[in-house]
Amino acid sequence: MLVDGKMRDESFQCKTGYAQQQDLHLETSTAQEALWFPALLRQPGSVPRAEKLAYVEEVIQLFCMQDDEPTCGLDSQTSWAILDLLAKVSKAGQSILRTIHQPSVMLFQRFDRLLLHTEGVNTVYFGEIGDNSKTHIDYFERNGGNPCSPDANPGEWMLEVIGAAPSSSSEID
Repeated sequence: MLVDGKMRDESFQCKTGYAQQQDLHLETSTAQEALWFPALLRQPGSVPRAEKLAYVEEVIQLFCMQDDEPTCGLDSQTSWAILDLLAKVSKAGQSILRTIHQPSVMLFQRFDRLLLHTEGVNTVYFGEIGDNSKTHIDYFERNGGNPCSPDANPGEWMLEVIGAAPSSSSEID
């Protein structure tokens, strides 16, 4: 597997993580406990337990999660605040991969690039979103999609074009 066109090195696993959209951890767990579990399992046995748990505390501090439990279904203001935080982390050199489903127009514009795939994991689009979603809209319109009206949500419009939105279908491959 290549990352940014290069073979992964031994530091790849330590520098990456994946947080699924679904709440797959125990609903009785705190955010801290939910982070302890993978921290204890993913890091090598040679790393002392105290060091693993200290790293979890560092992450909790970084994401300002001391008092609030992160939840799915966030309101737009909280979503915006989370994206502000992710932008800061990104500007510090960390790549961010985020799974989203039908974001608001304002939130969609906060992302640099989009990887859109079907349920079968076939890539539909991978590239820049562009200012006002112009790059990605142009791509879908060039490839047979209905024109995107100026008042449409580009994320929802795109799902309609590919037949992935509720009650939509597409014959375009």
